[in-house]
Amino acid sequence: MALTAVFGVFFEHYGDPNGIGNATFSRSDEWAMGSLFYHLELIAGWWSKFQPLTTFVTTFFLSEAFSFWKRFYGCTRIIQGRFNDISLLAVSSAARGEDGEITEEAKEGLDDIARLIRLLHQLYWSAVVKRFNALQSPEGISYLLSFRLITTEEYESLTEVGARRLGGWQSTITCLTTRLFIAQKKGELEAGTAAMHVIFDKITVLRGTMAEIPDMYDGRMPLAYVHFVSILVNTS
Repeated sequence: MALTAVFGVFFEHYGDPNGIGNATFSRSDEWAMGSLFYHLELIAGWWSKFQPLTTFVTTFFLSEAFSFWKRFYGCTRIIQGRFNDISLLAVSSAARGEDGEITEEAKEGLDDIARLIRLLHQLYWSAVVKRFNALQSPEGISYLLSFRLITTEEYESLTEVGARRLGGWQSTITCLTTRLFIAQKKGELEAGTAAMHVIFDKITVLRGTMAEIPDMYDGRMPLAYVHFVSILVNTS
């Protein structure tokens, strides 16, 4: 804006040889035909025709970008909510003794389920966000083992999955589903068929939402359109 003001003041005093300060000329004005004022008037006419297209494209682009952000944010909240649902249902159906307290066996099962939920969350975002990809490497998996976030069997499984370039979080969500089923069979969870059906439904919704975010990245707006918007905005 400051540059535009300086530009206007300069041409107001030095751009008009007759001192008129008027940028509207006719074709019969010989001095105006070759003046910089005349060429600026041509540019202004071209710019006034170009501006509506720029405004439309920019508005559409911002609308699509905002829609993408809302969808991404919604998916992250759904993932968090489904984790909370699984935890709530597992704790609510935990086996309890005659005194109403959760049994030691049920506590161990709940701790293991909570550990798998945390592991699933960590491995998922380390696969989606590039700066966290190191957790998917053999060194990253060894780090998890050193802090006892995974068992030796899980370490071997994740290492094999990584060597085959398969998703670590996909195998972890399978382990979580199996662990919940085993907890119900062992009596750690006193959940009936209907309750287990709800838990498994939450897990399938969780898996689908987790798979949706990478699909959103793969199906983003083409880069050529972004370049087109940039050219329009910069030119205007």
